[in-house]
Amino acid sequence: MDGSGQEGSEIRGYPSHWRTFWQLKTDGTEEGTASVRFEGEVEALEPSAFEVDGQPVSETEYEAAVAAQAQKQDAVWYKLNEANISHLTA
Repeated sequence: MDGSGQEGSEIRGYPSHWRTFWQLKTDGTEEGTASVRFEGEVEALEPSAFEVDGQPVSETEYEAAVAAQAQKQDAVWYKLNEANISHLTA
C-alpha cells in the first residue's frame, strides 16, 4: 500500500487527520480511533488488544465503554454563517 489507503483497485483504509471529530458528544468526548498494521495476506481483521483512555482493558471492558459512549448525546453542529455566529455568541 502506498499510504493513500488504496492497493491496486481495492480500498484498504483511508487517512483520518488527528484533528478529525468522530462522534463528538455534548460532554466534549468523542469516539476514539484505532490503528491497524497489516502484514502479509489478511483474510479477516480481529483485534488483539483493547484500550480505554489509554489504558489496556479486556474486550468486555472495551465493549462496555463503547456502549456507554454511544448512549451519550451527540453534539449539535451549526452552519458557520453570520446569523449563527451572532446568535451563538450574543
